[in-house]
Amino acid sequence: MKKLLSILLTLIFGFAISAQPGNSFTFALITDTHIGNPDNDEDLNRTVQDINAQKNIAFVIVSGDVTEFGSYDELRTAKRLLDNLKIPFYAIPGNHDSNWSESGTNDFLRVFGNETFGFEYNGYKFIGLASGPNMRMGPGQIPRENLTWLFKE
Repeated sequence: MKKLLSILLTLIFGFAISAQPGNSFTFALITDTHIGNPDNDEDLNRTVQDINAQKNIAFVIVSGDVTEFGSYDELRTAKRLLDNLKIPFYAIPGNHDSNWSESGTNDFLRVFGNETFGFEYNGYKFIGLASGPNMRMGPGQIPRENLTWLFKE
């Protein structure tokens, strides 16, 4: 599955990069902040400040493992810090955010509003899907409802 996803992403980004020459922009990627570990709150706060200080960043993608244990309080802390961004951000959960359970992303949904994103920017389509395991040490997978959503996008 990882190999297929890697090939798919390579194809998507390869086509996207060559699709619109001269229409460049910059975005930031934040990943694995693991809020809940010591000092990580301050690290994310500094990252947000650094991004806000940049004038050419259009948006931010937060690509999972926002928290260490996926607790509601950790998720709320992460959201509070990310809400300080002066530009839009789009977040998806990682395996730590689901606490390795099938219902684990419920708190992520309550705090962030969704576990997927899809938007266009300067002619490019950005899509984010949750793909974490639903049990500890299980394989990652994209939930059926997210695949259904993807095919509609």
